[in-house]
Amino acid sequence: MDPRPLRPRKRKIVVDIGLKRWYIIRVMKRNKETFKVGDLAIVKTSVHDHQMASNRLGLIVEIQEEDVYLLKFSNGAELRFHSCTLQHPIPSTTGDNDGRQ
Repeated sequence: MDPRPLRPRKRKIVVDIGLKRWYIIRVMKRNKETFKVGDLAIVKTSVHDHQMASNRLGLIVEIQEEDVYLLKFSNGAELRFHSCTLQHPIPSTTGDNDGRQ
């Protein structure tokens, strides 16, 4: 047996963050929902707040920060949400839905 202790092999790690960063920013911009004051928005089902109206449909009354919106609901509650938690309502073709799929 060899008396020399075993040393771990050195591995060279090279990270090219430039291309990866470009991809992440591009994907995030493409998937970003944009809203204006006066738009209707539906809060996604993964978000929970006891003050929110049961139909989750609110009116955007103010843009507070970049991607942060103040919504007013039919029950009078005003709550802040980030754009990643909101989606545009789907127009009804039959008149029997509330904007959801």
